[in-house]
Amino acid sequence: MRIACFTQFAYGKKLGGSKVLVELGEELNRQGHETRVLTPFEFLGETANHKTHALAYAQAIQKFTHDERANFDVFDVDCAYLQFARRDYATEPLLVSRSVLLTLWQEREIKIPERKTLRAFAGKLLKGRQRQQEWQGLFASMRNSFREADLINLANGQDKGLLVRDGISPEKILIQPYGIDSNRRALFDAQPILPENNFRVAFVGTYDERKGRCEFPRFVRALAKNFPQVRVILLGTYKTEQEVKADFPSDLVHHIEVLPAFEPEQLPALLAACTVGIFPSHLEAFGFGVLEMLAAGLPVIAYNSPGPPEMLPPEWLVPRGDWQAMATSVAELLTNEALEIMRHKQRARELSRRFNWQNIAQQTVQFYEEALQRR
Repeated sequence: MRIACFTQFAYGKKLGGSKVLVELGEELNRQGHETRVLTPFEFLGETANHKTHALAYAQAIQKFTHDERANFDVFDVDCAYLQFARRDYATEPLLVSRSVLLTLWQEREIKIPERKTLRAFAGKLLKGRQRQQEWQGLFASMRNSFREADLINLANGQDKGLLVRDGISPEKILIQPYGIDSNRRALFDAQPILPENNFRVAFVGTYDERKGRCEFPRFVRALAKNFPQVRVILLGTYKTEQEVKADFPSDLVHHIEVLPAFEPEQLPALLAACTVGIFPSHLEAFGFGVLEMLAAGLPVIAYNSPGPPEMLPPEWLVPRGDWQAMATSVAELLTNEALEIMRHKQRARELSRRFNWQNIAQQTVQFYEEALQRR
């Protein structure tokens, strides 16, 4: 099968948006398929901006489907850039809308906490109307892509439920979770699972409001109250150590360690030094950070929001935004005996094995082939 995938981000594995397509594409190629991952920069130059050049990128994709229709069986496109009617694209290949429904969830029912700062207030006052208009334009493009695409590719079941409630046929929707390839899996497996409790709690993800920034200081205070030796390690924050620690009162700063960025091959060793993982994200397409912490053998306590429930058992989920429940669940894990900690860690690693790119790629191709046959 020949697949062209279009992402809105630069090509690479450090950001989740393109990481998914790059790793999936590599696995598809290993299995004998022909996959090409395309970015806005290939069409619009190095100064391309996926926000200001959205229409130009959408038009470039539309033209590409006609110019290259004989060379591909599937065009897999980020939903924001399928802005035209189905008849405006090449008819022979399968047209897939790859969708991340973060903005739709926020429009409907998931409100991300906002930090009450003067800068945030000023930004809302000065740019609030413009942002709302941008969001409405994005919603319109997404809904159009769902109607016009032959298939919709989602990463979790709650997203599917949202679209089905909107009248989209469930037969049109593929749920494709994300995975870990065999080479990266080997790096995680090379790190032994140890029963020692070192009271180090890991978080892998950007440090922002959607991923629990507003709740983090209260969570850390609740945990430190019972465990004075606890350390919360924030990995991949992208904000500097100084910016992150500025959110915490002076008496909590020594409980925080921050690593804004790291190379992917470093992560298994960084996580091996921890006992428990947390993921206080209000909303995800999937949650790579959760999967990586599980692969490292960390039981992960997460908000029960779209994304993480695809990977985690119910007892490792707490209500969205409930930092107290998260602190309580983490405390319960930290008070376990060594053998019980070992059992939780082994379970975490086994849970992660369900999510591997080899199986996901095979299932994706099968779904696409069946769709092509129906057409």
